[in-house]
Order: sequence, then C-alpha cells, then structure tokens
Amino acid sequence: MNLITYCYWGEGFNDLVIEINNEKFPVQYTEENDVKRNQLFVYIDIAVNEEYLPISFGKEISRKIIDLDKKITDLKIVHPKVNTFKSIFKDEAVVVNRVEIIRFAEKARYGIENRTDEEPYLSTHIFIRTDNPSKNILIYPTYTSFRFYDEMGFFILQKDSLKEYVKKNKLADNLLLELENGDKADDLPIKGILSIFWGFRPWYYKIIVTEKLDYQLPVGKKVYETGQFRFSEISSIYDIIPGGIFESLNNSLDHSISQFKNGEHQGYLTTFYVAGGRSGLREFEGLHVYIHIELLKKVDEVIEYNQIDPLDEFNNLFEDDLIGDGVSTKI
Repeated sequence: MNLITYCYWGEGFNDLVIEINNEKFPVQYTEENDVKRNQLFVYIDIAVNEEYLPISFGKEISRKIIDLDKKITDLKIVHPKVNTFKSIFKDEAVVVNRVEIIRFAEKARYGIENRTDEEPYLSTHIFIRTDNPSKNILIYPTYTSFRFYDEMGFFILQKDSLKEYVKKNKLADNLLLELENGDKADDLPIKGILSIFWGFRPWYYKIIVTEKLDYQLPVGKKVYETGQFRFSEISSIYDIIPGGIFESLNNSLDHSISQFKNGEHQGYLTTFYVAGGRSGLREFEGLHVYIHIELLKKVDEVIEYNQIDPLDEFNNLFEDDLIGDGVSTKI
C-alpha cells in the first residue's frame, strides 16, 4: 500500500512528531488556535504536481523537509499530546531518502449565502521517498468545493436548460415534490439537465472536478463509482446546488453557489472516497468524504446513481477489518 489516510477529531492532534529509528523530528503547529478537524495523508513513493495540493486543500501554512538517505527499520507518525501514533514501517529495513511534510488549512462553506464555517480543516500531507521507483501523479482540478450538505445532498444542473424544461412541462415551483412523485427524477438525468445525489448523512463534503484520470484520486479508499451522467450542453456552466433549497425552484436558481465549466465534455463520472479514522474512533466526525467528478469526452449511456451513505460504507469497512488505523490504498 502506498497511500495511507486517516482523520482525527478533537484538540491536541495538531502537534505531531515524525519518529525515525527513535530519533524525533517535531512538526509543530504554529497557528494561534488549535484545530479540532484534521486529516492526514501519507504518500509512500508517490509524487504529485505542485498545483494539485493548494487547489484541493486550501492555503499552505507550513512545510518541513527531513533529508535522511539511510536505512531505517521504524518510522512512526506520533501525536504526543494525545498519546496516539501510526506505524508506517515497522521491523522492515527500508532506505528512506527524504520525508516532506506540508500542511494546508481550509474552511468549509454552507448555506445559499456561502457563509464560511468558523473553524478550518487542517490537512497534513507526508511524502516519504524511499529508494524504490516513485509513481508520478498529475492532477489538475478544474474546480473544487468544500461545503456542508444535509440529507438532501446536492444536484448538478444546467440552469437555463432546467428553466426551459420546467416551463415546457408546467412544473410546480417546489421541484422536490415533482421529483419525488413523478417520472421527472428519471427523465431529467437522461436528458443531461439535472442529476440528483441525495440520501447521505449531513456532513462536510469535498468535491473535486478533474479530467478523466487513469488512477484513483489519492484521498482515501474508493467506495465505488456511483453513476455516469451526460451534459445537456457542451461548453456550458453547470451548477452544484444543495438539494434542500429546491423546495423553491425560483429561489434556488437565483443563487450561484458552486459552478464548474464542462468544456467539450459530453458527461461525467462520480466516485465517492472515504478517509477513515484513527484507531478507536468510529464516530462520524472522524470520517472525511470526497466526491470525485471526472469529466468524460464520450458518454454512451447514463448509469443511474447508486444511492449510498458514506457512513454505512465506513462502518462496513470497519466490520471487514479494512479500517483500523485509517485507510491503506494502492494507487
């Protein structure tokens, strides 16, 4: 496994120590306030392009490089204030050339007014370079958002096409009722006007839009692809709108909350990822969810969205012993 991710919730996790063969390298958190929401990524012989991290994870707040070029048998990531650690190499002789730690902070948004959450999420990215060949991953997000969504999830739609569809079919202003009680929930995705993603737990969700990738997004464990959709128009702007505000269609279409351009693409694929929690942490607060939207040059058919609940998937991974101290994934 060359990617390890885990989340942790609560005070005291911001300070960490990289412990290598019992030698300690502190990575102190220098911001004024302790952050309770954290996620950690460990990339073993993975290199990513510089553009990917700040676009996807916010403002860089610190960077530390540890040059080693020596054989080690033990490497731990230690959170000393809470007496928690994660072993990366244990009783295994590995030549480690370098360890780089980069930290980013980002605040989530919520509501149609795009209000900013008071407390940021802190993400710590640890790149471990051994003498094994490195895998280079190039990811150029065309759009990212970090928002709170409730159980109504979100819709991806083309506003002008939807307005025309509503007028032509004489639909009510409460589009949620139309979607729940008629055939419009099937017809709109087929036409590429609107796609529905609802039913999962209220929480903060990171959405990352990219071109189609030949590898998984390095953010956690892929749950599975949840659907394939087409666009009603190319070279157009598509909106990502919280589902709850569709109780008033006119009100929802007046707000530009999150938008991305589809370019010359015909459609997109959606995939959910979960990051996992530290050992003993199974509460939902320890779960971080990513939604990857990959833009497709060609779409032969619409594959209906398979409704999932990331929390259920997270718990299933626990039951299968795939998560204990986070998620380990092969990229």
